[in-house]
Amino acid sequence: MKSKLALLLVLLCATAFAREKKADAEKVEVVATPVDRIRMPKDFKIELLYSVPKDIEGSWVSMCVDPKGRLIVSDQYGSLYRVTPPALGGKAGETKVEKIPADIGSAQGLLWAFDALYVCVNKGGKDKATGLSNSGLFRVTSSKNDDTLDKVERLRSLEGGGGEHGPHAVLLSPDGKSIYVVCGNQTKLTELAGSRVPRIWSEDHLL
Repeated sequence: MKSKLALLLVLLCATAFAREKKADAEKVEVVATPVDRIRMPKDFKIELLYSVPKDIEGSWVSMCVDPKGRLIVSDQYGSLYRVTPPALGGKAGETKVEKIPADIGSAQGLLWAFDALYVCVNKGGKDKATGLSNSGLFRVTSSKNDDTLDKVERLRSLEGGGGEHGPHAVLLSPDGKSIYVVCGNQTKLTELAGSRVPRIWSEDHLL
């Protein structure tokens, strides 16, 4: 458990960027926070496995683990990527990063469950083809069952919200039989099969 937690922390820390100016060039290179600047609990070890190139792969804001121990991550305004870290003690250069071919991204929430990747997209506007909100809950699978995530299904459209305050996390229920979708303020209420309280609530603003 410690090794899994440490590995997740490594990749999270790799998305915390610091700016470093090269002496021989005027451009600014974005690199991950140096390991020696990160405080760790006793008996934990941290390694830098990958420094995310922000101009190419954006800012990673969501992460989950697939059944093979690989990480699925999302660029806040871009694509999904699959990260295969090296074995413990391996070299940083052995980290493999692949862009997932499925036409989906801008995810604030990711979850692998029930043999599929569940993606909670938080993106403004509407889909031109369907007229549905770009935000919502989607399921991503492999159309040929060959480990290539390329098939996208819309499970539920979710409208409203602003920035990170819209549709957000996707969590597995305690009994492992269903999932929860967590949405921020100003997200419009979706259709419900039932409710234990009267559905008369509205957005409150204390000004």
